[in-house]
Amino acid sequence: MTKKQKKMLKRILIASVLMVVLAFLPVTGLLKFALYMVPYLVIGHDILRKAFLGVKNKQMFDESFLMALATVGALALGEYGEAVFVMLFYQVGEFFQDLAPGLAFLRPLNSFLYHIAVRAAEGTAVDHGDLHITLTKIGGSLGALVSTGQTVGHSNVQNLIFGELLI
Repeated sequence: MTKKQKKMLKRILIASVLMVVLAFLPVTGLLKFALYMVPYLVIGHDILRKAFLGVKNKQMFDESFLMALATVGALALGEYGEAVFVMLFYQVGEFFQDLAPGLAFLRPLNSFLYHIAVRAAEGTAVDHGDLHITLTKIGGSLGALVSTGQTVGHSNVQNLIFGELLI
């Protein structure tokens, strides 16, 4: 992880812990608002800054502005926890999006494991009453040969590629 990613992870964890603590505190009114502003600003200060700069530079309808608008709207309605959670989940999504390219080294391993699973699965048959399924390869994709309902010695045979519906 880069320094930026570690810093974001710390912010996510701090805001999450603060939200858990706030969930058990019996506070109301202005004190509740002030307490919820702490995790809100911990997790969202950079988004609010980007939104402000976007408005200042007349480029306001980006995702930072829309996130700021949604969360400030929730704060205005008194839904402090919702405002913090929206910002928190947005930042978690951004964190994983930023982290994903660094995990590219796992792709060949996943591909290898998939092909091992396909080879192991080919030819496997499952019988359940009148339903007979045999895993096959169809056009390079893992699929299934599905045979249903024995009707006077005939069966309804259907080729499926995974992801298709069986009708």
